[in-house]
Amino acid sequence: MNHTNLIYSAMAVCVVITALPWLPLIEPEYAAKFLMNLVAIICAFLAGISWSWHNSNPIIGIALSFLAFLVIVINNFFIAHLMGAFILNCIWWLEKKYNAKFLEQDSRYKKAREIATYVLTICILISGASLLNPY
Repeated sequence: MNHTNLIYSAMAVCVVITALPWLPLIEPEYAAKFLMNLVAIICAFLAGISWSWHNSNPIIGIALSFLAFLVIVINNFFIAHLMGAFILNCIWWLEKKYNAKFLEQDSRYKKAREIATYVLTICILISGASLLNPY
């Protein structure tokens, strides 16, 4: 399985988790916490990968991994959702800046990462909105 298929698989899981509160299967708080934990794990993984980018600073990767850890331990859902969306988009922006040579070589990966970043951001926003108004 190549890396673009893994990206789309993780994105599909996040979309399903985002849709769960509209089914009578799970409470919105549990789905939101699970989604944010999954997004934080993905962000920590991507921040760790940032160490291999050309001219990147490892301190940036460590800081983003630490912020992803904070998303898991923060009890305030609103702040966790904002931080998750910020970290996800920050990592994508940094990847475009520091890993541009690889992104130019592998256009399928670039498109998959771009789509995944935007879809996961939308999932985070929908999840946060469903906490504020679950109807």
